[in-house]
Amino acid sequence: MAKEVRRAVMDDVEKIMPLLSSVAQLHADGRKDVFRSPITTHYSESEIKSFVENGELNIFVSTNEANELTGVLLCRLFISTNHNILQDSRTLWIEDTCVRESHRKEGYGKMLLDFAKSFAKENNCSRIELNVWSFNKSAHDFYMSQGMMKQRHTMEYIL
Repeated sequence: MAKEVRRAVMDDVEKIMPLLSSVAQLHADGRKDVFRSPITTHYSESEIKSFVENGELNIFVSTNEANELTGVLLCRLFISTNHNILQDSRTLWIEDTCVRESHRKEGYGKMLLDFAKSFAKENNCSRIELNVWSFNKSAHDFYMSQGMMKQRHTMEYIL
């Protein structure tokens, strides 16, 4: 079996949760003033199961030749119409991406993002958007290497 990206199925949920935990831990370590510790995931296991069933949140996974889950990407479509100041648009919003640490630098992140690009095109999206925390230089560098560019900056003043 070859490396591939596919839509997540129920049997993947147990393997997805540790990846989401690693993303949450990265955020908790990077910004202790923002993220709770001990860490929890953005979505619970029951929520992920529900998303796999109903498709409200699109969950894609990458697998290796041995059919082991190597990465995950969570995204959703946002449709803006008749907004007071914004153009009508369809956007694919990437909520989380994670490649298992033992499989980083093997092309799985690129595969997941390429799959998301194809999915966005199939759904007539004009762009893909995501947030990257400023402390997460490796994610920032990865997304820039894949052709993404800065759209805006979120500023903060810590009191």
